[in-house]
Amino acid sequence: MQGDSVVRRFAFLFRLIVVLFPLVAGSFLFSLGADKLSQAYFQKEQWVAPNGVLVFSSMQAQVTWAHLALQRISVKNLTAGEAWLDYDLLLQPGYAPGEHIGGFQVPYSVRSGNFTVTINSGQGLSQATILDQGTILVEEPARAAIVYAKFLIPAGTVSCHLFLYFTWEGLFVREGFSSYSLMIPFANANETVHSKVYECCPNAVALFDNVPFMVAIGIPNDCEFKGSFPAPDIQEITTGKPQGNLVWYYNNTATQWSMPSSNQFRVDFEVPSDAELRNRLFFDSGLYMGLGISLVFSGVYEGLKSAEDLMRRRRASSTDNTLAVGSAIMTSYRLTLANAHPCRKSALACP
Repeated sequence: MQGDSVVRRFAFLFRLIVVLFPLVAGSFLFSLGADKLSQAYFQKEQWVAPNGVLVFSSMQAQVTWAHLALQRISVKNLTAGEAWLDYDLLLQPGYAPGEHIGGFQVPYSVRSGNFTVTINSGQGLSQATILDQGTILVEEPARAAIVYAKFLIPAGTVSCHLFLYFTWEGLFVREGFSSYSLMIPFANANETVHSKVYECCPNAVALFDNVPFMVAIGIPNDCEFKGSFPAPDIQEITTGKPQGNLVWYYNNTATQWSMPSSNQFRVDFEVPSDAELRNRLFFDSGLYMGLGISLVFSGVYEGLKSAEDLMRRRRASSTDNTLAVGSAIMTSYRLTLANAHPCRKSALACP
């Protein structure tokens, strides 16, 4: 009897493990797969940059040429390690020699700016004397930087060249798990000029209409160029290598819309390593969730099977007990009758 009890206990423990292990392991694997799946999805970020790129000056001038270049780009850090803006300004007749202010409005964040001014007297080039310079960082309605300088313009100056070398931060928008877009807005109306421009230069003239731009962007080593708007005029990509250069010749013009916003210049990149990680997350998610669901169903099946066996045994045991009790009652009843009427043992013995 004791041996049978031990065997029954071990059988019960084994059946309990068969039921609980798939349920616990399946739930864990399903949760792990769901976590992998959540990692593979990314919510698109909102792009806001109403104050676009422009140059301003306290002098009436015409922009004859503008150049924007980006190098040492880090897509994941949303940064261009080397960026420069330079404008050639043709001064209008009647300007007053002396102190003047010029500067740039740059969306996002500017760090480590280096501002120089070169003047052309018609007989040669020389560096202008810079009296003061500064940077105003603004957060509303979106991040932007106003970089300005006060310099001397001597009589006889024909044109001047404003040059800004800086680190540009925050100019990328993450569109998906592995896709990024470089967003460069260009100012195209007075409404896109930030009020801080007029604080540092009260009589500022914003120069954004009919500005011929050359935009040059170096493709990052860890990225692939996927497209742009507008399409590049020159695409220099080395065969077999991801890096290269993209060049646009872009003419920025003023808008006549009732609600103007800066023109959007967009370049799309994809990070192959992130794309591989996303595919691996999808694969792992499907694998873990599939195994988890299978184990959970297996545990549920074994549990139902064990419950059915237990109920069948209980019914069988109840039936056996009922039969045994009935048999005992009938035997007792017969013995009682026999003891109460002994003459029934032999019909001939009764008087």
